[in-house]
Amino acid sequence: MALQSWFKHKPLYLQGGIIGILVCILLAVFYMTIYNAFLIQFFPDGQLPGYSLLLPVATGHFFVFAAHFVAEGYIVPVVGCVSDDCFARADWITFAITAIILLLLYFGIGATVGWFVQKMKKKTISSSPLLP
Repeated sequence: MALQSWFKHKPLYLQGGIIGILVCILLAVFYMTIYNAFLIQFFPDGQLPGYSLLLPVATGHFFVFAAHFVAEGYIVPVVGCVSDDCFARADWITFAITAIILLLLYFGIGATVGWFVQKMKKKTISSSPLLP
């Protein structure tokens, strides 16, 4: 209850940003659990069709999941990793950077929506005929 009252006393842009981050995290959990398990039932050989990635690409979560290939193709040759430890570190750093960028993007979208809602509420209240 204290968390709900804390949340309600924040400006609407901040509320929207927090909701955006929660949506991002919930979508990630959905893709890792339900979505992948659902697709594997229909394609047991493991070869998923290209259109199965449409939803994760549209929401941006595919890029976080594909961070391994980014690290393997671009970062490892530039840095010159030869050990497994170096590769694992580059893989983890790429994953963390893309995840942070995605969270910031969802926060920005949510904050923008919250800001517009806040602006519309102020406009509606100020143009109300009941106010003197």
